[in-house]
Amino acid sequence: MLLWIRNYLTGNLQNTPETLGFLLRDFKVDSAAWDFRPHADRFTLREMVSHLADLEEILIGRLERMLTEDEPFLPNWDEGQAATEGNYAARDPLQQLQLFAERRAQTAEILKACSESDWQRVGNREGMGRLTISDQASFVFAHDSYHIRQATQWLEAARAAHLL
Repeated sequence: MLLWIRNYLTGNLQNTPETLGFLLRDFKVDSAAWDFRPHADRFTLREMVSHLADLEEILIGRLERMLTEDEPFLPNWDEGQAATEGNYAARDPLQQLQLFAERRAQTAEILKACSESDWQRVGNREGMGRLTISDQASFVFAHDSYHIRQATQWLEAARAAHLL
């Protein structure tokens, strides 16, 4: 992967916590908007920020293993089970946003320290097959985009429901 593409990708990954923080900046911890669920099968905003904070910890572990082990097996992470066991619905979303930002900064540092050959190191993701660190970073970028869009959709729905 070209250096300038890696730099853009890493920079965009670093921007996600700031972008979400900006979108959600006016919400107090007790705002009903955090728990608004326009779609029954998707996370609330409160649950989403907890999901991102926890997933970032999983990502860091995957990256560290991919950098230190030869083609490690990387088991899936059940996000629904994590939400239930971690009681995402009761977590402080502002603390979770901060935790996500801290963990994402750690992820960015790991990626910045990678050499060109490190970006091609492989892990075997359960259900996905062989992925390079480059693939993993691209997947996280796409995942971030999904949740940024989700946040904007939830904000639009919350405004329409007069929660904001």
